[in-house]
Amino acid sequence: MHRYSFFICAIIFLLITSLFGYHVVSAKENIKEEKDILIQQNEQNSYFSTYGYSIDNPNIIVNPYFISPLTAIILFESEKEEIITVTIHGKTSDTDISYTFNSSKKHMIPIYGLYADYDNVVSISSENYSKDYIIKTDKIPDTIIPQDINYDNFTFISSDLYPYAVDKNGDIRWFLTQKYYGEMKQIDNGHFLLGGKIPLYQEYSNDLLEIDLLGKIYYQYHIPNGYYGDFEKIGNKIYALSNDLLEIDSQNGEIINMVHLDNAYQGISYYQEDNVLRLNGDQSIKISLDSYQIAKDEVLNSEKSNRGVYSFYNDKNDYKIVNGIKFSNYLKTKESKKNIFLVGYKKIDKNYLNYHIKFYKQDNYLNIVGDFSDEDKVYVILDQFLNKKVYKMNKKNIIIYNKGLSGKYSIYIKINKDIYQTNQYINF
Repeated sequence: MHRYSFFICAIIFLLITSLFGYHVVSAKENIKEEKDILIQQNEQNSYFSTYGYSIDNPNIIVNPYFISPLTAIILFESEKEEIITVTIHGKTSDTDISYTFNSSKKHMIPIYGLYADYDNVVSISSENYSKDYIIKTDKIPDTIIPQDINYDNFTFISSDLYPYAVDKNGDIRWFLTQKYYGEMKQIDNGHFLLGGKIPLYQEYSNDLLEIDLLGKIYYQYHIPNGYYGDFEKIGNKIYALSNDLLEIDSQNGEIINMVHLDNAYQGISYYQEDNVLRLNGDQSIKISLDSYQIAKDEVLNSEKSNRGVYSFYNDKNDYKIVNGIKFSNYLKTKESKKNIFLVGYKKIDKNYLNYHIKFYKQDNYLNIVGDFSDEDKVYVILDQFLNKKVYKMNKKNIIIYNKGLSGKYSIYIKINKDIYQTNQYINF
């Protein structure tokens, strides 16, 4: 009887201490979460109201989704249904942008193609009235450097740049403020697909975004092993280049198929007549979408242009306010088999500070970056009572996803022979 009582007490003790350790850590400073841009945009939707606004006193929001400064949205209501035409006046008449919207009482008018650091004249007209507005914009940041080439009217430039668009005079009329990755291509509904923001010290993105020119993100698809900048969208399927060729269901974000690739490929082309994808690189192959059979191809090093000619407005849909959706295909971050004992650790010193280590947390991952050399052997240790996780740093950064992690973890970093108590903790 006493033996059973001992075991029961021991189990209760372990449960209590585990629960205590789950919530209590030795580190003092919580890593503050950076709010994901998609969450910020969904919160912003509550300000997009037409109620109480008129053509004479509209609700005008410049850069409405925070990342597209040369855009705006004008919202108002009319007493009866009216067809509205908007004109964004160019510096020359041949660079005007105009579009006519369907009849409605509630008007949500997206404004594309403003000039930077300029008093833009925007006209809205119907059968009964015409109204001009002045929309002031900020300067273009130094990070946006247009290429010195001849442009067609409204040419969009992407690929390893901050995406931007110029008119035939070479004036920038649209750009995004964050460095997005890879090819930018318009899809059937008038939106665009492009790679997500590149994490610090990483060479590629982990996301593919469906976005409009206001900067509104509609869908965020996570690419587990990294998105390498090229895709094809065929119906409701997205074929994206990663370590493998991924087939993604665009409606729910699920990865349907993964085709293993032996080499690095720089581009995808789709050929409808035989339903194949052609992947080009040092060695080119064809992949049949009917059977996923792989065959060699004679086409080598087919380069894609990073320029596209698109219209600012299209006839697919009038503008609607909807929340963006993030589809998660997050894998559990691979742990190291190295056993590191947290004894003899140091507090932060000059040597640690020389690495300029920083921590960034978003809703589902922790990104740790530092100025490490290729020779440095760096490990991250997440310490929780009776639950220690060890990860090997990949060159200058590591992204640790929250899958398989829960609660608070003190963060230690082992740099070569020294273990540092960072005094920071993460709460998943």
